[in-house]
Order: sequence, then C-alpha cells, then structure tokens
Amino acid sequence: MRRLWMAFLIGWIVLTACGTLEVGREQAPAPDPRAATIEALATQNARLAAQVATLAAPTFPSDLGWLAYVHGGDIWVKALPSGEPRRLTTDGRNQEPRWSPSGQWLAFRKGEQVWVVRADGSDPAPVAAGALISAFAWAPDRDLLAYVSGGELYIANTDGSSLTKRVSASPELPRRLGRIAWNPDGQRIAYEWEGLSPDGRPIRKGIGIVTPEGKEQSVTLPIGDPLLVGWTGDGTFLLVQDGMNSPSLLADGSPLYALFPEREPIQLAPSTLPYPDFVAPDPAGSGRVAVVAGGGREAWTNKRLIIVAPSSSDPVVLSPPNMAVSSPSWSPDGAFIAYVAAPDAGTSLAGGEETRRTLMGRRIFVVNTEGPPQPRPITGDPAYRDERPLWSHDGSALLFIRMDDQGRISLWLVSSAGGIPQKVADELTPAPDWFGYYGHIHWDDLLDWWRGPSQKVEALHPYLSGFPSDVPPGLVLGTESGLWKVGKGNSPERILDRLDVVLSPDGKQAVYVADADLWLIDLITKEERNLTNTPDLLECCPQWWPAKPGTLVYSSQPGDAGWGPNIGLLTVMEIGRPRYLVVGREWSGSSPGPAPDGDTIAFDQALQGYLFRWSDGRLIPFDPASYTFVEGPTPLTIEKVGSPSWSPDGRYLAWMMGGDFGEGWRLGLGVFDLRTQRARLLRSYEPLDVGEWPGAAVWSPDGQWLACVVGRAASPDEEGLYVLRSDGSQEHYLGSGRDPVWSPNGRWLAFRRGTDLWLADREGWALRQVAREAWPVAWLASP
Repeated sequence: MRRLWMAFLIGWIVLTACGTLEVGREQAPAPDPRAATIEALATQNARLAAQVATLAAPTFPSDLGWLAYVHGGDIWVKALPSGEPRRLTTDGRNQEPRWSPSGQWLAFRKGEQVWVVRADGSDPAPVAAGALISAFAWAPDRDLLAYVSGGELYIANTDGSSLTKRVSASPELPRRLGRIAWNPDGQRIAYEWEGLSPDGRPIRKGIGIVTPEGKEQSVTLPIGDPLLVGWTGDGTFLLVQDGMNSPSLLADGSPLYALFPEREPIQLAPSTLPYPDFVAPDPAGSGRVAVVAGGGREAWTNKRLIIVAPSSSDPVVLSPPNMAVSSPSWSPDGAFIAYVAAPDAGTSLAGGEETRRTLMGRRIFVVNTEGPPQPRPITGDPAYRDERPLWSHDGSALLFIRMDDQGRISLWLVSSAGGIPQKVADELTPAPDWFGYYGHIHWDDLLDWWRGPSQKVEALHPYLSGFPSDVPPGLVLGTESGLWKVGKGNSPERILDRLDVVLSPDGKQAVYVADADLWLIDLITKEERNLTNTPDLLECCPQWWPAKPGTLVYSSQPGDAGWGPNIGLLTVMEIGRPRYLVVGREWSGSSPGPAPDGDTIAFDQALQGYLFRWSDGRLIPFDPASYTFVEGPTPLTIEKVGSPSWSPDGRYLAWMMGGDFGEGWRLGLGVFDLRTQRARLLRSYEPLDVGEWPGAAVWSPDGQWLACVVGRAASPDEEGLYVLRSDGSQEHYLGSGRDPVWSPNGRWLAFRRGTDLWLADREGWALRQVAREAWPVAWLASP
C-alpha cells in the first residue's frame, strides 16, 4: 500500500510540474492564468519531492555490526550501515576475511598463508609463523582458530601464545587433511582425511572428529569418498556429501547425508551441488537443513529449495518449479529463508549473452518456513544481478551482493520486508568472472559480516554445555573477560570485568590488591576505595572471615623485607573500623585459616603452626606432636605445617604437613580433632620438588569430605585432585584438577581441569565438563 501511494504521489508531482495534459480538439492559445503562480508551484513541487525522498529512504538500525570485504585485493572494514571504510592491508594479495566471534579479530588468506589482525588494523601476524595452511575456521563461541597445516590439525588463540596440536600425522598411514568444521557448541571439530600410499596416491578417505582437548572419535561412513559439509544446527548430525570418486561426476551433483555415530545414514537430498552456500543448517537449532536440491552442473536450471530434517524423511519444497534457486540463508529465528532465484532457463544455455541475461534476472526472495510457502520478492532492479543474501542479527535487514551489466560488484542493505536498498560498499575487487562455474560464484571469498553480540556467544562467555539442571545456582566463574555468576536456568551473568578479586561471602563486595594496597569494590554500585593506603607495607593474599562479617585476613610485609615467595605477616582488618592488627612476627609460608567461631585464626610462622585468639590477643603454638595419630605409619616426624583449614563445625583442623612419615620426607594431609587430641594422616606423597607450599584442603559444607590437590609428585599418577573422607574411610581420585569449590548443598564439587570447568557429583563421583575457558571462584549460598 505504501509503495502504491508513493507511486501515485510521484506521478502527481510530475503532472503538476509539467502542466495539465488535455486530450481533445485544438484551441487557440490563451493567456495562462497560472503563470503568476509558477514560482509557488515550483516551491510546492520541491517540498513534495523532498517528502517522497524521505519516505523512500531506507531506515536501518544504527548498529548492524561490522563488514569486512576485499577491495583491490586488500581487506577493508566498516561499521554498518553507515561507517567510514578502513583499510587493514596494503599488499593487494588478500581474500577470504573471517571475523572472530568477538568481532575483535579478523583472519584472512594471503596466498597460501593465513594471517590474523585486530579489527583496528593493529597486530597483524601470520598464523603458524607463515606456514602453508590449507583450511582454517574460528570456533563458534570464542576466539580460537583451528587450522590445518602439514597434514595436522592445530588450535591456537589469537596471539599464538596457546598452540595445541589436536590431530597428528600418522606414521602408520600417511595422510593429508581437508576441510574442517566446528560443531555449533564448539565442543568438537570434524575433519576430512585422506590416506596415502608410499608414492603419495590416495588409498582411503574418511572423516574424523576431535575435541579441543584432543579426544578422537571415529565415524562410520556409508560412502568411500566423503566430503565434509558441516553439522546440523543442533550439533547432533554431521552433514556429508558423496564425492563420487570423480570431480566430473561430482560437478553434476551427488547425495547429501546426515550421519550420527553408530546409526544408519539418512539421505537428506538425492542430489545437490558441492557448494558451501547450497546447504544451510537452521541457526535456531531445530535440526532442519535448507538444501538447494537438483542435479546438473548448471546453476540456472533444476534447482529447488527444500528444507529437511534428519528426524523426518519428507522434505518440504519452498520454491516454485519454474524458478532456479541458490544461496539459502535462514533468519536468526528460523522462521524465514532468504534466497536467490531467477526463472529456470533449461539446459540449452552454455554461455554467451543469453546466459548473461538469464543470470542478470536473479533476485532476492524471502519465504516462510512454516505453513504453505509464500515467496516474496525483496529486490527487483533490472540493472543488477542480486546474489548471496545474509540476515542481520535482529532479522530486520539483509546484506546482499550486486553485479551490474559491466561485471562490477557492490554490497547493499535492504529491509527484510522489502524497500529501496542502500549501497554500503562501492566495489569489491578483483571481481570474479560473471559466469563463475556454470553460474555459481564463491562469493564468501570476498566478504564476511560480524553481526554483533546478539548473533554470537560472547568470545569469553563461559558456555555451560553440560550444566546439570539440579545444580544449585550461585556458582561464580572466572574467565578472561571477568567474573560470571550462574543464576537460575543455568544462564551466566557477568558481575565484574576483572579477575583479581576475592568475593565476600554474600557476593556483594570484593577485595583486590593494587599497587601493594588492598582495595574494596562494591559490586552493586561499582564504587572502589583504598582500604590500607600504606606505602611502607606490601599487602597481599586477602581472604574474608565468613564468621566475622566485614573482616579481612591477609598478609603484609615491610617494603624492604625481601622475603621472596613467602607471603608475609598475618594481618587482620575490620573494614568498618579504621584499624588493622599485625599478628605475626615471622613470615608465613601459606595462607591462614580463619575459624568458624569468629575468634580463632590458624596460621603458620616459618611453616610452624600457631593459633591466634582475637578476643584476648593470645598467640598459641600448635604442636602436632601432642596429637595421637590413629592410623598410618608411626611415629610421624612432622617438621613443617601450613595451609590450615577448619571443618564447618570448628572441631577439626586440617593442615598440610611435611616430614618423615615412615617412607622418607613427604607431604601429606593431616586432620586434627581438637576435642580428643587425636589425628589422622589421610594422604601423603613424595613431592617432585619442594618448591611452593601446597594449598589448603577444602571441606565440604557437612564436614564429611575434603578436596585436596596433590601438586608435583614423584609419581605423576598421584598428581591431581582427591576427595577424602574426613574419617579416612574413603578416597576418590578425580584425575587432574585444581581450584576445588563445593556447592552449598555439598553434592557438587566444581574444579578446574586444564583450561575448563568440571563438576564432580558426590553421588558416585561421576565427572562432567560444563564450561570452557573458565574456572570456579566461589559458590554463593544466596545467588
């Protein structure tokens, strides 16, 4: 209706400007009574023309992300819709730009190398020191780049400081790797491989799956020449096409399959061409796949748009039979698909002017995916051939490519409801030949669109892939982007953009060290203040005293003490009062342990045990020799103690001990019953080196278990995380792990393994990985 009204208005303006057109007999000229008003009419026409221009001008959201494109063989970027272009490279040898999930980095090809550069053009560097790279792909949810070089698969972060090989060369079966594809949740990478004979001939082909941690999974294939296409949007099935063992046969199309380990393959389409933009999984995670179905290498005939799901064998045809389609693209919510279509031209064309005119008829259409299909034309300018539509993150706009009759390539935005397009990039060069390969062009070599934060999982967002539904909320995670709290529904919310803090028990405040002073930050108001302001002292290692609200226990030392790795003197501060108390007289080798009675602090001086009473200021030596050990080797020669921790009821005090436990000098965990003067050695090990003193064991909320981290041990099988029954009746080795944190109900133990967050379920001690690039910081009882 709006378009018809605008056409009528424009026509009215034209007629008004030109005078009234009369049809009838010729009459003698007469004075024009309107001559006196010609200037007023011109003014009125100008005003109406301005109104029409305003109504016709496209309107887009002010922030549609960032565009990267190739112009003159260089990578350029600009903010959409109206930002100024900025050039990132200058040598004219670049293509295939790819944004990282955070939008902070671009990877791109420079010949056979892959380079990365920041979005502002700084820090350009070749990946793998300039090695030849045959395939590369960003993880879907974080700034990690997977790439293939020398027949091996690697994963690296943007600055190259973390580089891991995930698929190694096999001396038994030399092979080369082909295309790679991340699973949508970033938990697995699929890759093509091709086994080679001693003289380099291909003898076997297959597809493998590997996790970012290096765990491999084999895939049974129904075909001998599998081509990796990708994954379904829900990450359940692999999409694989039959390579037909012949490039010539493949050029005319081949079947597309959905594969799931240990299940029969599901054929999704009997024939499709082997182009990345001919198969599009639903990004909304429904498992549906849009496919350009139809055989024959000519892209201008026998190409229908279908959607099909592995759970259903019946495809839904969305395009009419008289149209040849390409490049389907889902809206973010999966409700619509944009695609390219032109009238089907049959098989008689082979090139020349008639084929050019046929391809110039390509337009952008949008069709609904539910209910009877009703395709709508979005573009219709006969001066252009329209290609490769892409949706904005909010579904309001489409970015697409245009080629004019001279073969010049430009980029445009148009409302997804239709309207007048707006040009956003004048020219992409070097432009591909208009014919491509029988009408198909790999447009993605020329551009990429970072569509903003709502289109991605934040690069450093702690993705909770396996978080059980019955885990209580309140877990606080640390990531490179700050602290996140897991609320109800297992959705993380960022609470602070820094890591070096210690949360208060109620989660409302945090303390950190800056310039050797203690600082307090209010997590609600974000106000910060210096608590100590002591230029002559160095303060570190603060912790809250849960039983004494508003009180900090930390270490301090004179600035010229030179105590090296030792943490200093025990110091206590009440935040509400402008005072602090230095308790210790000698350096401590480990962190203190404030008691649940709100009055006692266990700590060490030179790795000898002491108890400090806040109420009367007494300093009481703690003598392990005064306790009777009920089990284990006797006598125990305990030379050092440190890292104390109290049971929740205050009856037991655990220390990390060092001494001769009957097998030479060892480290071990001792639990001391302060009521009965009896003790128990729960676990001991021979350290590989003395080095840093081990951290404290962590009690479960009910006092029945301790989580203890064994550091570098002479036997590597002993290193890692143990959970030990406080009465010595049970012990479970959880493997590598550190930073244990108990849930408030005591059922779950969160810990860090490598770079990822894991959970151990106390009911059977089953383990599961729940977040990547994250570690536990605290578990708040009141989330």
